[in-house]
Amino acid sequence: MKKEIFPIIGMHCASCKILIEKAVSKLDGVESVQVNFASEKMRIEYNENKTDIEEIKKTVEDTGTYQLIENKRDKTVLASPTEIKELERKDNRESVKEHAILKKEKYNKLKKKVLWVGIGTMPFIMIMVLMLLSHLNFIKFTNGFLGHIVLSGEKQVYQINTFFFMQFLVSTPVLFIGGREFFVSAWSALKVKSANMDTLVALGTFTAWLFSTLVTFYPDLFSSVQGEADVFFEASVFIVFFILLGRLLEARAKSQTNEAIQKLIQMQAKKATIIRGEEEIRVPIEEVEVGDTVVVRPGEKIPVDGKIKDGTSTVDESMVTGESLPVEKEKGDKVIGATINKSGNFRFIAEKVGSDTMLAQIIKMVEEAQDSEAPVQKLADQISGIFVPAVISISFVAFVFWLLVAPSVGILASDINNIQLAVYVATTVLIIACPCALGLATPTAVMVGTGNAARRGILIKNAESLEIAHKIGTIIFDKTGTLTKGEPEVTEFVVDDNIEVKKLNEISSSNTINKKILALAVSIEKKSEHPLSKAIEEYGNDLLENDSIIKDSEVKQFKNLEGRGVEANYRDYSIFIGNHRLMKERKVNITKKLEKKANKLENEGKTVVFMSIDNQNFAIFALADTLKEDTKEAIETLHKMDISLHMLTGDNRQTAESIAQELNIDNVTAEVLPKHKVSKIKEIQQSTDRVIAMVGDGINDAPALAQADIGMAIGTGTDVAIESADIILVKGNLMKVVDSIQLSKQTLKTIKQNLFWAFGYNIIAIPIAAGILYPLSQVLLSPIIASAAMAFSSVSVVLNSLRLKEN
Repeated sequence: MKKEIFPIIGMHCASCKILIEKAVSKLDGVESVQVNFASEKMRIEYNENKTDIEEIKKTVEDTGTYQLIENKRDKTVLASPTEIKELERKDNRESVKEHAILKKEKYNKLKKKVLWVGIGTMPFIMIMVLMLLSHLNFIKFTNGFLGHIVLSGEKQVYQINTFFFMQFLVSTPVLFIGGREFFVSAWSALKVKSANMDTLVALGTFTAWLFSTLVTFYPDLFSSVQGEADVFFEASVFIVFFILLGRLLEARAKSQTNEAIQKLIQMQAKKATIIRGEEEIRVPIEEVEVGDTVVVRPGEKIPVDGKIKDGTSTVDESMVTGESLPVEKEKGDKVIGATINKSGNFRFIAEKVGSDTMLAQIIKMVEEAQDSEAPVQKLADQISGIFVPAVISISFVAFVFWLLVAPSVGILASDINNIQLAVYVATTVLIIACPCALGLATPTAVMVGTGNAARRGILIKNAESLEIAHKIGTIIFDKTGTLTKGEPEVTEFVVDDNIEVKKLNEISSSNTINKKILALAVSIEKKSEHPLSKAIEEYGNDLLENDSIIKDSEVKQFKNLEGRGVEANYRDYSIFIGNHRLMKERKVNITKKLEKKANKLENEGKTVVFMSIDNQNFAIFALADTLKEDTKEAIETLHKMDISLHMLTGDNRQTAESIAQELNIDNVTAEVLPKHKVSKIKEIQQSTDRVIAMVGDGINDAPALAQADIGMAIGTGTDVAIESADIILVKGNLMKVVDSIQLSKQTLKTIKQNLFWAFGYNIIAIPIAAGILYPLSQVLLSPIIASAAMAFSSVSVVLNSLRLKEN
């Protein structure tokens, strides 16, 4: 099976989407097909042995006035996997570019058409003004003010109303040239035994034009009917104008819903400075390869992802992570493509280029989310599927009622032309109905919502996750790397002031015992790669002055003692730094004060490291995986939102309960294996109807993330965890969990508003158009007003979705 996404040009409404899906799904070998009306893309999964893209393209284009944009790459080219990947990446860029060009061309063409159709409405506007002035008794104006054209036949003389004839001459080209796409699209739909919104427009405008044409050229047909027959050519003209204008405004507004993707694409650097041989050269970003040394100067965009080789700087990563403060970078730190180097020069090794960069992955995820379909959309699609036939049926019933029933029951006055009224009402019903608003209600909100999330550093993989995130009632957190930083830090450094200190006088230039011991610890721990050693080294470097540091050459006979600690000699002193086991093995004398303090710290879930000099314990270090800066704020906010919180960790119970107590998390499950995390989530799911979310970062969290109703992965975590999650928090900031829920609420609120308007509009407008108010108030809705209302209904839905950008 092959999965592909193709842009489609020419869709006008939700019925177009349904029409394409029905036609393509009937092809042999097509497993699934999903069309997104708002993003104008089709996702398809098909068997290449049974069908091909040419047949799919032909089916789409035969269904209506649609155009499928296919990949241009020659499938017969032999290439390595790397070359194929590069070709596909280039191919995708060309497809996106072609889609954008065609959309712009179509938009400009539509704009010109609206302009000249608008000019065609001018004579009718003048007529309406004259009729209004006549109604107000300012002037005298009648349909016969231009007289009649007399045509002599073999048996009789024909009189054609000149005023009607002139309207016929103006309206006919406007309808059949300006509105040609309505008829072509309607005919294409009819050929595949279906109907779309263009079917309604074509039927409505043609009915109005045909009736008016008959009144103009064959007035005797209506001589037996009470009341003078009138024409409404203006209805056809204004309907075409307002619907085209609506589509123009809709296209313009829809382009803004995808603004987030465009901004992400524009973020990318166009060129990069790389070192080839010993020379710096500027190359297009597409030519940067993995392993290249890239040079970045202040103010420049970082072209691709990589690791700093030398130099320091601060980098603005806000466009990718949503974090406003610049991040300090030094040798060994990762840098992200499209972020901005604020100060300092540095060189880095390119590790990810092209479609593998974080920016490219973000764009891909946002596009996939925008192209996916939210569950709430299914109801709108079901209604859209029967909408057009239902409206045609209502129009026919209204026509029959006003033609035959109304005159017989005395609803119509004797001077009313019932044929004209019936045609008038039927036309209005056909024109006012709008499936477009139904089709746009959900996808436009999803497109803006996912784009808004991406700007905040939240990547939502699919529309379903965005829709249901607001229902989250329980959140299960992993501890290490999620609630905590995932790396140990020194939280306390305790020295026993009562012990003999004469032997310490020669250690470093520091004037305090604490700093002398700390300087000695740093000089030894810097030789170890163990995480606890690195934490002690970093702690000491932050507190000590440069002249306090002991020279490396003075530390000798260093050894790593696996599972226990380290040992070394400094001058004539033997030093041990390690756990309780090491102290016991080397018969180190631990003072009561430090022993008592160590027990207290261990009871708090902290790791204690002892330090001895010549078998005398002088100091202890307490280390812990400390909370992230925003963890407490995020947990407090989630509590206020009445969300039940759980901690699920493989760490020991003492440490887990200590963290949970600090955060006020009541439900703690510790010492859990990865496979048991899944069982625990299943257990919680069975005990509640609430939506369960899991937040984690490690490989061991991946199964749990997949099992939860919504998996949220910390973006700084492993690739496996990110792949298993539904929502990715790019920078690992836990307040983004809160933001995700709030954004989901805002998006769903907008979707509901859109659907309420879309359903409400049609439920209210169609009966009014059918003349339900006429018996009570003699009020009939004009087809012209109907066409304006229909155009506005679609535009209003898109504009309402765009309000999400402001949140």
